[in-house]
Amino acid sequence: MLKNVYVWQKSIIFTTLLRVVVIVALPLVVTYLSKSVVQIVGEGDNINSLILTIIVFSAAIMPLRVVENVLNEQANSEDIVLQIEYGNLIDGTTMEMDYEVLASSIGQDKRSRARQVCMNNHVAGVELFRYISRFLANVVGLIVYMAIISTLQPLIIVLVLTLTVATYFLNRGQNLYEHNNRDHWTPIDRKIRYVLAKSSDFSHAKDTRLYNMQVWFTDTFTRLLKERGIWLHKVENRSLFVSACSALLSLVRDGLSYGYLIYMIYQKDMSSADFVLYLGIITQFTNWILGIFDEAS
Repeated sequence: MLKNVYVWQKSIIFTTLLRVVVIVALPLVVTYLSKSVVQIVGEGDNINSLILTIIVFSAAIMPLRVVENVLNEQANSEDIVLQIEYGNLIDGTTMEMDYEVLASSIGQDKRSRARQVCMNNHVAGVELFRYISRFLANVVGLIVYMAIISTLQPLIIVLVLTLTVATYFLNRGQNLYEHNNRDHWTPIDRKIRYVLAKSSDFSHAKDTRLYNMQVWFTDTFTRLLKERGIWLHKVENRSLFVSACSALLSLVRDGLSYGYLIYMIYQKDMSSADFVLYLGIITQFTNWILGIFDEAS
């Protein structure tokens, strides 16, 4: 598959790596812009220095934005080309199939499924390099931001990493709980839809009155709602608990991290510009960690 993608779109390797650079560089440049502006204002420099700094950073940000948009459009074009090439590959394989196999229902189903899989943006060959660029960007961003934070306090890396990972697995546990228990309420939902459909079907109105089915429909519907409500409350209560724990972990993580920055300002004479810099770096560092787990899951 990778060989075919490379043959069809050789530029995809370059655009993938370039996309990594842009994804990592943009938030970093914006963060340093904020730091520079605060530093200039704090030091009381003239307005010309402030304007010049904004112009310089804007000159760096604007090309990155342009490249980002170009790469997104390029990715869409690559998707179209790959879909066409996969379609041609399927058609070529179809032409080489025995007529008996192709004419059979099994052969037609296989061909139909192949085209359905290939003719969308989620086919592995099309989506793979998007995934690679996102994953590499998260990894590179994580490394770069770890290096910056380590100049302040390496323990912050351990703190943010530990609590962010804990928050991720806490939320993932909730998702797994809902997934693993879905079979308990799916039959109930199906029965509820059946009762609603039959009780509101005018073609059965005569039989419903004749056999006094109104009571049965009401009792059955009430019982099913109670059964569904039990699972609904279980999921909601667990979700509420997970959300509270996640919020608490985030509060501890941000509170300790930002608290240390405040301590550095008052006790270690950290400048307001460095405070703004590390504040943005720590926040983005958390996003890189979550990005890695999201792409790996």
